[in-house]
Amino acid sequence: MPSYCAATDLSKVFTDIGNYDRKLPLSQNDWTVYNASDVDMQQDTGPVGALFRNGVNLGSPQINVVACNADGKWYYSNKSGEEVLYCFNIAAASTYTWMVAPTGWYTAQTNAISNASERLEGLLDPKMPRPLPETTRAGSTYDYDWPIVKATALLACIDLVEASAPGAAVLEDLRTQLFGENGIITQINAGIAKLSFEWTRSDGGALEVGAINGATTGRPVDAVGSPTVQYNRYKIKIGTGGTITAGTDNTTVTFGVTDLEGSTVVSDTVIDQTEYHGIGGGYSARFIPGVYTANDYWWLTVQDQSAAPDTSDIYQITLRR
Repeated sequence: MPSYCAATDLSKVFTDIGNYDRKLPLSQNDWTVYNASDVDMQQDTGPVGALFRNGVNLGSPQINVVACNADGKWYYSNKSGEEVLYCFNIAAASTYTWMVAPTGWYTAQTNAISNASERLEGLLDPKMPRPLPETTRAGSTYDYDWPIVKATALLACIDLVEASAPGAAVLEDLRTQLFGENGIITQINAGIAKLSFEWTRSDGGALEVGAINGATTGRPVDAVGSPTVQYNRYKIKIGTGGTITAGTDNTTVTFGVTDLEGSTVVSDTVIDQTEYHGIGGGYSARFIPGVYTANDYWWLTVQDQSAAPDTSDIYQITLRR
């Protein structure tokens, strides 16, 4: 599944996230000399994915203890029945301060973002398409709408803080930003923070992903028009796949449209990225440059809200015997 934010976004929503990198102190005095060399060893350290000496990250571990042949090179062994940390130290190991982390900071952030992205999909209105569509706003510096990016980043920060400092006071503020009365997730689900792929009741049309190939990067966007049907659902399907390049005329990639009953609405048509193509029900859409794969498809749902029956009012009737 996609990641809805990047590691660099975490510090944008919580500037102190670097203080929760899961580093733990390691004893200075439990080191012993390994094999009468400059390599020291310490047992029962717990998982070590990153090692810090005097605050300096010593980088990636070596493939085995033999490769620890220069100052600062280290290796962690967690074979069956053995849990030992080795490090080559020119000075005595007890003269340094030590910290360890179960995983490297980048890996920890990546894992937290992956978990947060999956969790976000479960927290948002189930009527939204999954995976969440990328932003259709021109000029955006993010792949997804900012509320989605920020919500994911906050969820990832909560994950990292809870792993480092369970019960930390800052967790309440982070959760309030998500789930409070004015929280991001609260506002998205209430329709207050409108995403670029959403449509209000008066808009009448909504684009969503049906099924696309993992290599596909192009998509139809900006459905515009006025409903000419009370309700229909149009399947926009790629016929011939290929790549549409910005500024270059496309002569190969085609699309077609069928309606809810499977009837052809638009026959196989070459995509012109400079125009809006009629889809159906009074709506048109344009296709952005990118890779399109044969049989990719998207849905355009068109509904005329003004024609929908009114079920919101309560009426009274008088009964007589």
